[in-house]
Amino acid sequence: MKASDSSHRNRGEGTMVHDFPPGARARDDEASRAAQAVRSYAAFERWMDTQLEELVSRWIHTAAPNASRPTHSWRNMRRD
Repeated sequence: MKASDSSHRNRGEGTMVHDFPPGARARDDEASRAAQAVRSYAAFERWMDTQLEELVSRWIHTAAPNASRPTHSWRNMRRD
């Protein structure tokens, strides 16, 4: 062991030392952040759908008569 090798210096018996590069993250941390992003987007999407429904119901009477027909409804165009 070299005296200049700081990763191996002064280790006690049974002590684990990991030499991860700076900025390295655990895979679980990345998966957790990705799952949180998916949940956040899903909540945002539900909120936007609610807002859109409210706006459509508020302003549909000002639209052209064909806009309120079920065959042209925005609900039928959704990609659920």
